Amino acid sequence: MKRLGSRLDGFVDGMELNFTFANWSTTDCQPQREFCIRAIAVHEFGHALGFAHEQNRPDRPATCAQPAQGSNGDQMIGAWDLQSVMNYCNPVWIGSGRLSATDIAGVVQLYGDVLWSREFGYDASWRVEYHPRTAADVNGDGRADIVGFSHGGVIVALSTGSGFTPGQLWLADFGYTASWRVEYHPRTLADVNGDGRADIVGFSHGGVIVALSTGTGFTPAQFWLADFGYTASWRVEYHPRTLADVNGDGRADIVGFSHGGVIVALSTGTGFTPGQLWLAEFGYNASWRVEYHPRTLADVNGDGRADIVGFSHGGVIVALSTGTGFTPAQFWLASFGYSAGDWRVEKHPRTLADINGNGRADIIGFGNAGVYTHLY
Repeated sequence: MKRLGSRLDGFVDGMELNFTFANWSTTDCQPQREFCIRAIAVHEFGHALGFAHEQNRPDRPATCAQPAQGSNGDQMIGAWDLQSVMNYCNPVWIGSGRLSATDIAGVVQLYGDVLWSREFGYDASWRVEYHPRTAADVNGDGRADIVGFSHGGVIVALSTGSGFTPGQLWLADFGYTASWRVEYHPRTLADVNGDGRADIVGFSHGGVIVALSTGTGFTPAQFWLADFGYTASWRVEYHPRTLADVNGDGRADIVGFSHGGVIVALSTGTGFTPGQLWLAEFGYNASWRVEYHPRTLADVNGDGRADIVGFSHGGVIVALSTGTGFTPAQFWLASFGYSAGDWRVEKHPRTLADINGNGRADIIGFGNAGVYTHLY
């Protein structure tokens, strides 16, 4: 595709969409003209990208009675696809302009994945051993933005919904130049004051450092708690630290897995309460190891409080949050573990997210063969 819009004027072999609405579906198109324009545009852009009509394929079934139209393609991608936006036999008119899974696979195969930003990658001098990168909604618009910790500080690229704005320096802190190190100082994003914007939380040598998001930048870093840091004997290789709302007040709290168990420091919105032992489990002394046993926080019972989910040798162990502590750890599933399915930290990421929209977080594991899930 070489040109779009007014740039097509006078261009040989240019394509113009028919917006008279006279020659299209009277049932689906004429009563909803914006829908019609959008749906037809998706189909015609498919042609502009080189895709032929699906009903032209030689392997189409006899149930597809639509005649072939236009030229045939040079290659076939996947099986014949009834749901394709390029298929006149699609039972939904023009597929409502929604790409099928095979449509998407074809575009990716021929054109590659969509590149939303040329920043934050290896070619732009970002390195895993120096520069943590994550995504979080820092301006409260409901879209996750890129946040990268560069040598010089915190770089943010806001999401537009179809791409990212150019990265900008939001804070000259929390970077390599300011003595932050991946091997000593975890950094993450979480909404610690309940305003709907993700804030920076860093675990320094001396304790917990926070920079609140204003929506267009971060406030200067402030010291919120003298705990959970290197000086207090917390180590990256032994003690995972994360943030999650464990008491349901809308503010993210610190949850650390120490040698002795789970330590929690609740957010007050302007600081953290002193760390307290909420559960003598999931720690190093209970045989949990960073190199074998991922541990995370997610609301698995839908009560608005984040629960502990640990992937042990034998499977999934859960401790539910009560708001002031955690229930005793219970065995929930004989899968996704070191012995239960041969899951490995170095090969098989595991996380939790609500993938069916019922308000409870589900397990998502990236195994050897692909993506495995367990719904709650």
